Amino acid sequence: MPYKNSVFMLQPLWQQCIDTMEMLRRSSEAQSSVSTEIVLETELDRRMRLLKEKERRIESGVKDMDGFKRMQRCRDALSTLDRKGWPRSFHQKEFHDDFLRACARLFWKTEPKGQFNRDHQKILELNGWDHLAQEILVSTPRRFGKTISVSMFAAAIIFSAPSIEVWMQNHSRSFVPIWKRSF
Repeated sequence: MPYKNSVFMLQPLWQQCIDTMEMLRRSSEAQSSVSTEIVLETELDRRMRLLKEKERRIESGVKDMDGFKRMQRCRDALSTLDRKGWPRSFHQKEFHDDFLRACARLFWKTEPKGQFNRDHQKILELNGWDHLAQEILVSTPRRFGKTISVSMFAAAIIFSAPSIEVWMQNHSRSFVPIWKRSF
């Protein structure tokens, strides 16, 4: 019951704060003869506003990068997952390299038209690839980390590529789509 009593004790304090704010608003209106509105921002609203501002700054930073930097940022995000408690197996790292190869064009999505074609040979040379396949088939026995590998890569590419949409569908769960959009 102490929690219930503390809630009731906070209500009069909250009301006093609102009354004080209202009194300050009235006095400032009387002094300036201009009507001003005081907006009380909840802690959740403040956190959401700060999070959106941070996302806008990150997104604008990603848009300022070229395709090579975005691709490296995706690799860095995957290696961060390794360090933060989600170590990838040998096979998962192979999957991610193939996924990165298939999604290479997405990192140049916001570049000027034709930039990907101009950088194509350099992409192949820097990554040690002989071609860029756009389709991948992963066929391994159970417990090789296929599902978690796809989820890890989706998180990394959403983090690193601007204006990308990722659509994942798990066929074993009655076709429930999972969708995430990066703005």
